[in-house]
Amino acid sequence: MGTLYGTRQVAFWRTETTAAWTDCLYAVPSGIFEEYPVLDGAIVSAEDGIVLCPNEFSPRHQSFQHTRAFRFFQDRGVGLFIPEEAEAKLNYFRIADRDSLDRNSLDETQAYLIRRYNLLGILMICDAKTTFATSQLRELNSSPD
Repeated sequence: MGTLYGTRQVAFWRTETTAAWTDCLYAVPSGIFEEYPVLDGAIVSAEDGIVLCPNEFSPRHQSFQHTRAFRFFQDRGVGLFIPEEAEAKLNYFRIADRDSLDRNSLDETQAYLIRRYNLLGILMICDAKTTFATSQLRELNSSPD
């Protein structure tokens, strides 16, 4: 689902001693849904079944919520991924102000997330180099002195 929503993983700190991980939706402006608003949604395979992912960028976004496909997932109470609900219920981060933020700028995106979620710090995993650096940092912090 990450490719659909331009998702990146982030490590964040709310206190000096506590770090956590989550996913951030719309972290980059190249998600499939954002690039192809003609798509009303996608059904993807997940660990415990299939999930319907509606496209907020579709001009038919509101009417899509009244389709048989949408209601099929909604009526069962599972297998429906709504970004606002993922933020509220699953503690995902979400870039809500996509038009006023340059998401191509890592610094600007991270500063936005720090303000929006009242964080002390954040590390966004963007590419193989960042991922490698993060794993090296993790190894250094876990190795005995």
